[in-house]
Amino acid sequence: MFRTDRSRVFQSRLQWVIATLLPLLACPALCAQDSPAAPNPEAEQQAAFEAAKKVLVRGPAELPFGAQAKLQLPPAYVFIPVAEASRLMKSVGNTVDPGFQGLIIPHTNDRSFSFFVVSYQAA
Repeated sequence: MFRTDRSRVFQSRLQWVIATLLPLLACPALCAQDSPAAPNPEAEQQAAFEAAKKVLVRGPAELPFGAQAKLQLPPAYVFIPVAEASRLMKSVGNTVDPGFQGLIIPHTNDRSFSFFVVSYQAA
């Protein structure tokens, strides 16, 4: 009789442990299925560069900014408009302010990369 009581207590405790720990052990696997895939920063950067290539404006060109400003973009420079430039900036960890209008990128033969931020503030 003593063994039967011990056996019942053991089974009761085992059931409690299984009922308590099983959801905790299963949660990471189940939660991972429900959550969207983790963002891929490299893929977003590549997509942002590809989108920018499609809309860039090559100099020489005249670029209007708001109702008051025009910029003469010289040869060997390209301009990326605000939507694609914003995506590009964010994909590399930068922020843009409300006056952000786009990016100007000089063409160089030394494979270096630099850019100028274009902002516009109405007078």
